[in-house]
Amino acid sequence: ERSNAVPLQPHPPLTDEIGHISDSRVRRTALEMEQHMANPLPIHEFSARLNLSVRQLERLFHDHLHMRPMTFYRLIRLRYAYHLLQQGQLTITEIALETGFADSAHFSRRFKSMFGMTPKAARNTPKAAGDIIGRLPGLATERTGVRLF
Repeated sequence: ERSNAVPLQPHPPLTDEIGHISDSRVRRTALEMEQHMANPLPIHEFSARLNLSVRQLERLFHDHLHMRPMTFYRLIRLRYAYHLLQQGQLTITEIALETGFADSAHFSRRFKSMFGMTPKAARNTPKAAGDIIGRLPGLATERTGVRLF
């Protein structure tokens, strides 16, 4: 927990996009993932809460979002990281920890593979988050850089 940190602006909610997910179990899991970004839960925790097997939850995510639950989870954490970078209040290491990555090197690799630029470059890019982030794959058009299975 951060004690002397500057209060963060709320991150852009996924609620509008999540609201378009037709399956209530996938929608509930997505909302819970959004609530657990700093301390990501393992996928089996989400499936247990729904009384589903991990495989059943993976099938539901594939059917409704065209990606695995872990891919979706990483995507929303990286979108949140982009938002935090644009605010400019936290260091890259703090953002990595705030979005549930073990270290800034792992965070930077994942960020670059998703957005095609380093976190530092993203911080210095004056584009609006929506221009780069776009909508969630599977709910609109597919994005390059998002690895589907």
